[in-house]
Amino acid sequence: MNNEVLALILGGGQGSRLFPLTQLRSKPAVPIAGKYRLIDIPVSNCLHADIRRIFVLTQFNSASLNRHISQTYRMDLFSPGFVEILAAEITPENTNWFQGTADAVRKAARHFVRYDADYYLILAGDHLYRMDYSEMVDAHIDRRADITIAAQPVDPDTARHAESIVRRPEVAADVLQEAFIQVWQNAQRYSAERGAGGAWLTGIVRFRALDAVRKYGREVLSDDPGLGDEAQEPDIVGRLAVEGEASALERCLGLLDEQQRRCVTLAFVDGFSHAEIAEHLAAPLGSAKSWVRRGLLALRSCLES
Repeated sequence: MNNEVLALILGGGQGSRLFPLTQLRSKPAVPIAGKYRLIDIPVSNCLHADIRRIFVLTQFNSASLNRHISQTYRMDLFSPGFVEILAAEITPENTNWFQGTADAVRKAARHFVRYDADYYLILAGDHLYRMDYSEMVDAHIDRRADITIAAQPVDPDTARHAESIVRRPEVAADVLQEAFIQVWQNAQRYSAERGAGGAWLTGIVRFRALDAVRKYGREVLSDDPGLGDEAQEPDIVGRLAVEGEASALERCLGLLDEQQRRCVTLAFVDGFSHAEIAEHLAAPLGSAKSWVRRGLLALRSCLES
């Protein structure tokens, strides 16, 4: 057992976007694959990395999560390992509940500082992934780092592209996560001869973002009156980028007239809504919509021929 590391898993917040699954439970307690819960993912990753001293910090709608932890993880009585709940509490020193993730760790420190540990591994309890934490701990030690953060690198332009379409940071984060999963699952289909990897990723992000707009509805994601119409248009650019047919797309774009090409590029590469295109070109909104529509029709005709 790794006695140098103590794991702290954050029990999650309200999880409103998963409602009604989170009506009676926190997000980490949401069932997955039958009898499992989301919390089992980081716990399993810890156990596979031989990290067997684990605290789960809970607060919101925690009864279901507390019950699952207590009934599922029962360590050998002869082992110092454990998976225990640290519930939010009001004390003479702290008269408020947890105010966030950092505050949860700070207020729970009075309980876990008594345990001998050189390193603390702080994890989210509602993420779905597989990772060998021992490799990250070893890298942290080798580099003599003060803190090490594990994250997926995202190009700022790609992140802004997603948010410019859905207009909500938390939904944009979901879009990027789904895009990375799709890239990972279809990496073998990518060919550099068909176009740059960045264009492929941008197309997938846009395709996912427009799906999110259709799913959640324009009234939820944006106040832009042009976005709803744009979400109904066929995302030819995004789909071809996903499929890796960048060369055919570039050829057909070159056959469009200047105004149509600019509008299609602004809409499906830069992520502009109809209203933003109209403002950018200093043109009426109706004209911008018409240019995009005619450009897409011409583009489709070229690609199909």
